[in-house]
Amino acid sequence: MLPCAHVLPPLSDVLMPLHPIVSAMALFILIVSLPLVTIIHFIVWLAIGLAIYFASSHMNSHLHTGVHAEHHLPRAAIAAGRVLNAY
Repeated sequence: MLPCAHVLPPLSDVLMPLHPIVSAMALFILIVSLPLVTIIHFIVWLAIGLAIYFASSHMNSHLHTGVHAEHHLPRAAIAAGRVLNAY
């Protein structure tokens, strides 16, 4: 059975370029309508959360701790040569 040209595929957005633009504008209007103290609190908590996230990811990274990826793989995979060098 051939697909019909006038039938849209499932889950298609017929307003593709318009839908994200209108959504972003509506979000901007909602954010601007908030009190200034709320926006400042959001920015402060966002900065604190990002600082914690990046600090913990840096402290737990394999480059910082000196642990290579090969140490976490089964020995059989290393012996068989199925390990790609990620460095």
